[in-house]
Amino acid sequence: MTVEALHCVPGSLLGRAASGDVTAFGELAGIWASNTAAGKVNYAEGIVATGFWQRLASATGDGNALLELAEVLLAHGTFAARHDREARAIWLGAEAIRRLEQSADVGVEAAVARLVQVGPLLRPESLLVANQWREDPIASELSDFDRVFRDAAGGSVAAVSEIYQNALADVEQENIGVLEGLVLLEATARLGAASGDLDSACRLGKVLIRRASFDRSCGVDDPACTREGECLSILTSLAAADSDEAVSLLAQAVEEFLPRASILSAIADGRILASLPPKGNC
Repeated sequence: MTVEALHCVPGSLLGRAASGDVTAFGELAGIWASNTAAGKVNYAEGIVATGFWQRLASATGDGNALLELAEVLLAHGTFAARHDREARAIWLGAEAIRRLEQSADVGVEAAVARLVQVGPLLRPESLLVANQWREDPIASELSDFDRVFRDAAGGSVAAVSEIYQNALADVEQENIGVLEGLVLLEATARLGAASGDLDSACRLGKVLIRRASFDRSCGVDDPACTREGECLSILTSLAAADSDEAVSLLAQAVEEFLPRASILSAIADGRILASLPPKGNC
């Protein structure tokens, strides 16, 4: 993944997205989709990240963006089913149908053809759920889902925070897998941090600690090292701005990362050590 797509740099692609630039969401989804197809990122991570950005790209109701979202959902649903996450596969299949129907409703002919193709291939449970959503769209689970993503796509920091909290709850309740949850939490925190929201930046530091630990447990050391370095940089800046939570998180991060060479250069400038609370009698 490119630096521009990941990091919160003013004027970057992520910065444009945070300001509500809908085209930036589509570009971010395209970057993740291309890198996933090329094998540059883990497929499980890539399909989730692509779906997250494509949801935001389609939040305004653009028919072509909805069609692209449906294709990502279908691929994600197939992947979930292959890894014995049946409930997740049913939800994704149902949502894919609704997105295709929404796309067809605004005149995208390819969506009509795709509905004919995929309908017979999906689980009966997905068809049933999609039908329930269609009959009562206001009361459906998708209604709140769509609202928060629409608000987030418009630049609402509060909506981005709501997506983060929803993803956190889904992880804790095991509605989604750990990796899927971490990808969503990281992407959401990056989007909020790119808007300049300090709470989101602190959340990003917290997620990066968890994600680096997860990566290392899977034997994926290089991405973990990159996330550790970024985490330290973010938390050090926040701690210097008198964020008590950042100081606490920084101490946690240093304790977890310290045995590795990845943080030695970061500590060398003295900012991290100066931001840490004293320990012991030294």
